[in-house]
Parts: sequence; structure tokens; C-alpha cells
Amino acid sequence: MTQTISGNHPEHHFAGAGKPITGGKGAVQIVQDYQLSRFACDLIAQNGDPRKPEVE
Repeated sequence: MTQTISGNHPEHHFAGAGKPITGGKGAVQIVQDYQLSRFACDLIAQNGDPRKPEVE
């Protein structure tokens, strides 16, 4: 388990979660997805490019 200078473990804030997607012929495929903690969302917003409209 990695730890950053702040003492927060990334695994606790960026949890991986598989998500089933059903295809056109009924085949189910698991795609990689993430569940973010409030802390992770805050980090992403703080490090976003303010010139982009999605970050406003």
C-alpha cells in the first residue's frame, strides 16, 4: 500500500469498482470504474485547469 507525504492512502480515496455493461447481443462485460471519496473529488477539483468550463 502506497502512502503519500500527506499520510493519505490513495486506495482509500480512489476505490476501484467493476461495472457490468450489457452488450447488444446480451453479452455482459465488466468495465473498470472508480468510486471517489469526498477528499478525492476535492483534490481533483483543486488540481483542475480553471480555464476549462468543466472545472468552474
